[in-house]
Amino acid sequence: MEDINLGKKVQDFRNKSGMSLRELAKRAGLTASMLSQIERDLVNPSIGTLKAIAQALDVPMFKFLRMMNPRCR
Repeated sequence: MEDINLGKKVQDFRNKSGMSLRELAKRAGLTASMLSQIERDLVNPSIGTLKAIAQALDVPMFKFLRMMNPRCR
């Protein structure tokens, strides 16, 4: 099974939105430290946390979960 690089996807969407790490953390109800750990793939967020991040970024949650396989894009 391929690694989905969830943290990298969160970071990419955050950067595309022009949001700082602290701003996204605040909007999602997280600490900047926790979001940083998620982005560096040191911790895996719960479904609820991922939902909060997706809502704060205005990105459908499934965009974080799709595999890197080109057929899934």
